Amino acid sequence: MTERRTIVLRRTYPAPAPEIWEMWTTAGGIEAWWGPDGFAVEVLDIDVTPGGRMSYSMRAIAPEQVAYLEKAGMPVVSKHEVTYTEVAPYHRLAYQHLVDFVPGVETYQVGTMVELHSEGGGTLLTLTLDAMHDAHWTGLAVAGWENELDRLTRALERKKE
Repeated sequence: MTERRTIVLRRTYPAPAPEIWEMWTTAGGIEAWWGPDGFAVEVLDIDVTPGGRMSYSMRAIAPEQVAYLEKAGMPVVSKHEVTYTEVAPYHRLAYQHLVDFVPGVETYQVGTMVELHSEGGGTLLTLTLDAMHDAHWTGLAVAGWENELDRLTRALERKKE
């Protein structure tokens, strides 16, 4: 099998690495920003250890997202699970995510790695994503992650208020 192509996204946040780590590794942190705009996430279970899992449900809450999913033949509420493959507190978090939600596509895994590096007064976050099964879905995944990283920015700003 050939190695899957990866995509790298980077953001610098004006927060220390432990604060960003918490947003990726606790139910409350994840629920504050995970998922694209128009969706709400509920963490059902989380065990941030190598081999541990996080299960969550994602629900479309905005009318345009609900309509898009219904038109695509996809459920409005979906359950997902990630399996952590690497956990180095405040530095690196890697996991595999099961892609079982694309109509007509056989289930497969994609990898995600988050790396945090202190930089200046903040933290550089590097997100490395496996490409999906085709360019269209990879583009959707990248756009989704760009949006989610914006949501992470807003969630960190709310924590300071």
